This record gives sequence, C-alpha cells and structure tokens, in this order.
Amino acid sequence: MIINYKISTLCLVLLDSKEKKIYTTYIGDSVYMLFRYKENKFSLVFKAKEQQHKFNMPYQVIIKVTNINLFLRLEVAVTNLKMQ
Repeated sequence: MIINYKISTLCLVLLDSKEKKIYTTYIGDSVYMLFRYKENKFSLVFKAKEQQHKFNMPYQVIIKVTNINLFLRLEVAVTNLKMQ
C-alpha cells in the first residue's frame, strides 16, 4: 500500500453579506489582509500574522492519503466551488 502525505498552509475567508460579517481561519504563512476603500483610496484595516515555528518553517495542516484516487476527487471538488 502506498501512503502519501499532503501538506499545506491554509487560509479560508467567508463573506456573509446577509449578516455583513467576515469569518476567517488560517494556519501557517498563508495570511490575509482586509482593506477598506474610502475616499478614492484603500486603507489597511487588518493584517493577520504569520504562524511559524521559526523562520521559513510555517505551521501546516497534513492529510495522510492511502487512496490517491479519492484524494484527487476531493481536490477537484474543493477547487471547483463557486460562490453564489
């Protein structure tokens, strides 16, 4: 049996237009910034901090893959998500 490990940093942002809220989660050096556009210019509202063990060693999520075909189907499903 072949076992693969898929490792990545992660950044997810959910915009809730109905509630006018932003929900975020992240791990590693995949950070995000929020900007506000006002009076013909952008201003930085918030910048997430990088999460690292030490320089060039970010925290990461890992998935153990024993069935590569299942993993590839999951990857396609995630990348094909569309916001309505």
